[in-house]
Order: sequence, then structure tokens, then C-alpha cells
Amino acid sequence: MPAATRLGVEVGDRAQLAAWVRAGTTRKSWVERARIILLSAEGLSAAAIAERLGVVPLTVYKWRARYRADGLAGLRDRPRPGQPRRLSPEKAQ
Repeated sequence: MPAATRLGVEVGDRAQLAAWVRAGTTRKSWVERARIILLSAEGLSAAAIAERLGVVPLTVYKWRARYRADGLAGLRDRPRPGQPRRLSPEKAQ
């Protein structure tokens, strides 16, 4: 089995990712993405990360690629297709 390649993560990014994981107010999806990147930086394989986090390896590959391409900004949600909301979030409640 080939050894996994460590994902290069800058010190500032690593601190921000760790803060997302620790914060109780961070969305679950962002915490999962942050854990994927942090475990990749430790050199774990996609299969090992997927097993540990309960996701499929394709998810690990996706977030690694988006991090490599865009850094932390790549981990944020992209706009979804469809008609924009007509109500503001305050009025929707």
C-alpha cells in the first residue's frame, strides 16, 4: 500500500481549522471539512480519514482538492442553483 502524501497546510490555516473544530457554534459540515484537512496534514490516507470520520473517500478527495485550489475559502459552501429567497432570514422565521 503506498504511503499517503501529507497535505501542506499553512500555520495560519491550521490555527483557523483547529478553531473551527473547537468552537461549539461552527456548523457541523465545516467541522467535518476542517477535520479532513487537519488529518490530511498529518499524512493519513483518504481511506483512513473516511473511516475515522464516517464519510466516503470521495468526500475526502473533494475537500482536499478544494483546499489545494482555494485554501480556506474553498471549504466554504458554494452558491446553490435555483431561485433566490424572497424573504430575508429574519422575516422567514
